[in-house]
Amino acid sequence: MICIRDLIVDPSTFLSPMAGLTDSVFRRLIKRLGGCGLVMTEFTSAEGLTRNSLKSKRMLFYHEEERPVTAQLFGAEPSRLAEATRMVEDLGFDAIDLNLGCPAKKVVKACGGSALLRETKLLEDILKTIRDATDKPIRVDANAGWSVARAKEMIPKLRECGVEFLEQPLVPEDLDGLSDVRRVAAAHQLPIVVDESCLVAADIPRLVGRADGINIKLAKCGSLREALRMIATARALGMLVMVGCMIETSLGITAAAHFTPLVDAADLDGAALTVDDPFTGATIERGQIRLPTEPGLGVKRK
Repeated sequence: MICIRDLIVDPSTFLSPMAGLTDSVFRRLIKRLGGCGLVMTEFTSAEGLTRNSLKSKRMLFYHEEERPVTAQLFGAEPSRLAEATRMVEDLGFDAIDLNLGCPAKKVVKACGGSALLRETKLLEDILKTIRDATDKPIRVDANAGWSVARAKEMIPKLRECGVEFLEQPLVPEDLDGLSDVRRVAAAHQLPIVVDESCLVAADIPRLVGRADGINIKLAKCGSLREALRMIATARALGMLVMVGCMIETSLGITAAAHFTPLVDAADLDGAALTVDDPFTGATIERGQIRLPTEPGLGVKRK
């Protein structure tokens, strides 16, 4: 379980927004399977929403059984995003997510998505305008898109705007820069989480004082043995540990599920996102990961 201000997410797993996929039907399916603490809408245009676009409005349809549910917005005009934020809040969403990662040309051309990572003044104006429009939690994933100077410049502004945490602000290899960013972030009580900066156990010691936690992905670290090394190393260094995944079949998900009792949080929904999973293995039932009882990993071919 994790808390984002007064929003309780239990279990501490998130369903990321995916255009054309995470509609209300899909979100309800994932919630009924269990194990997902927070779901998000599809990528929704603030411009379209405030111009009464039926397509944009349909993206914000949800059922009560989906709660807690987050609306993800994108755009580049502060007044439009503020108006869209108020509309989203009136619809009863539990949180709002501002997209800063989409690289699609039509989005970036309009200065939305990942283009906002380099337009810091505009981003600051947007965050302030959104914060004035709502008291809902706001989170920022920089997707390794900032320089050290820009990240340090943005941290106090992010806190001033009520941002809850910052994810992967720098390119993975810039650990010295991450250290500088972490010092500034710690002074402003803004947690830093890294994923791409930590692939194997040997990466962890150099992250002490540079990040508040690590995310283990079995597909990246390469083996269960290495994952166990990562957990032991992180624990010895007093760091939080999470296990995540890529979009994977039940073969990879089940392998990772075997060491979930050793971590603080798990995000293992990858198999649920595949169209035709050729394996059966670990399942998620009412928020609990259930391991198969067969020998070895317990994975079977369908």
